Amino acid sequence: MDLKRFLNEFHPLLTEYERSAFRDFVFPYEVSPHNYLSEAEVSLSRLTSGGDREAVANAKRAIDCQIEAVIETLGLRSGNTFPSRLAAIRTIGLVAPRILEKINKLRNTIEHDFVNPSREQAELAVDTTLLFVELTHRVFRQTVLQCAIYDPTPKITPWINWGPNYLVFEMIGNAEGIKIEGEIKGKTSVRQLVKRTDKEYVPLLKFFLAGDFAYSDVSDEDLIKNLRSDIEV
Repeated sequence: MDLKRFLNEFHPLLTEYERSAFRDFVFPYEVSPHNYLSEAEVSLSRLTSGGDREAVANAKRAIDCQIEAVIETLGLRSGNTFPSRLAAIRTIGLVAPRILEKINKLRNTIEHDFVNPSREQAELAVDTTLLFVELTHRVFRQTVLQCAIYDPTPKITPWINWGPNYLVFEMIGNAEGIKIEGEIKGKTSVRQLVKRTDKEYVPLLKFFLAGDFAYSDVSDEDLIKNLRSDIEV
């Protein structure tokens, strides 16, 4: 039995969610978005038109660096354009506000039309980029490594014994895949390895990130409901 059928048939039993392990990912590049943002702040402190131009350019470099790092680390598929890369990280539930596209357009206008940004535009670009980087950097810090949905009715010890009815998800290696193991006692079981190229991979990544309670207030019921809905697509 595969994951989709398992969830569809037995989701009424599996109503509880629990995170059971976490991990950090190593940032893949020598230069980080925070390096570019530090340079952007230095540029702003010059209080010149040239400084404002450099601040916007470094803000855009920080955005690009962060997006590419997330895509590479998690093995997401994306196109070559800026909007397509933003779309890729949105599919896993990361915040990528439309104002990032405005920063991209502002930087292109500065580069190709040879104009200066206003001071307000430069400051907004840097401040918005800082917020974006901080919100998405959770991918690299204490990401959920293993989680489960299970039947809370029997007396069990979460993390050690998930009881007779459960579904456990575990990220393998450097996000090279997601291992799924589950059982409904006396009825059926599921054993599945979802690879990066499989259609279930992105919905499962979204499920893992949505379970980070430091950034998400989604209820257990909605977490499970959203997973079922995303797997159906």
